Amino acid sequence: MEAYHESEGTSASCRRTWRAVARSANGLEFRAVGLFRRKKASAADPVASDEQAVITHLPLSGDDFGTEAERAAVHELETRIEAAVAALGGEHDGDEFGGGEAALYTYGPDADRLLEAIRGCLDGFDVRPGAYARKRYGRADDPEAREERVPLV
Repeated sequence: MEAYHESEGTSASCRRTWRAVARSANGLEFRAVGLFRRKKASAADPVASDEQAVITHLPLSGDDFGTEAERAAVHELETRIEAAVAALGGEHDGDEFGGGEAALYTYGPDADRLLEAIRGCLDGFDVRPGAYARKRYGRADDPEAREERVPLV
């Protein structure tokens, strides 16, 4: 199995520490996503203290990691999401594949507007039954942060 690592830069609101990608002899791609470290809130960093999130869950076909075509379609979708949420002051922070789904992580100041932008990007994407988004109104480390599950189909 061939493997390589890809590093990501540091942004104002988060830092992805590493991402490993391995290709098996038959060409399947496996991704192990490293730790996502969110910055602690401070008075000097209002974005971190007001952070909201949308985690989008997209079911894949029977294989744990989906087909190569499904993974390519998800990566194309992420390119559209990155542009759409950047216009709102948000950030798309990557994906995780496994367990028969792709999870997409998107952060910004308004979870409702983030989901609206993500829904607009789903045009032309094959959204399978069971797809949903989880909106979080507050920081990940806030036990009082309200969450809402929204079906996508």
